[in-house]
Amino acid sequence: MVRRLLERQQAGELATRHVRAVAETVGVSERTVWRWLEQAKTTGRVEVPVRQGYAVSDEVWELLGEAGGNVSELRRRLVAAGGEVPIPSMATLSRVIRRDRRAGRALLTGREPEVAGACRPDPLSVHVLSDVAGSVRLNVASGQATLVSRSMALRRFLSR
Repeated sequence: MVRRLLERQQAGELATRHVRAVAETVGVSERTVWRWLEQAKTTGRVEVPVRQGYAVSDEVWELLGEAGGNVSELRRRLVAAGGEVPIPSMATLSRVIRRDRRAGRALLTGREPEVAGACRPDPLSVHVLSDVAGSVRLNVASGQATLVSRSMALRRFLSR
């Protein structure tokens, strides 16, 4: 496609509608197609450039497992280790790991996640469900449900 556009440009027949049609067909922006044309003129290569992108190596994936799946901790360890390979931004690293996990790449963590302090019920984890006979108070944190009258549930709600 770039070759044909370049031929049209050299013949003086290239119009924006041609670039727009190629962009829509390939699924990129018009600006990208113009950039491809510039690269083709300067380098002589008419193939569409292939994005390499960042990929997480098996060693980095194991390090992520040792970090308990914590991407921030993984990046800190990569920065501390240094090396010749450039370390991607936090956003790129998170996006690539999320993409790999969604694609089915298994993550074996080397440790259990640490819990900070005692587990207390969170006020937001307590839900009140109403039915015709009364109210069911469901504590999601403990998994316990109790049936209380509507007036009692209303008094408890208003006393908070």
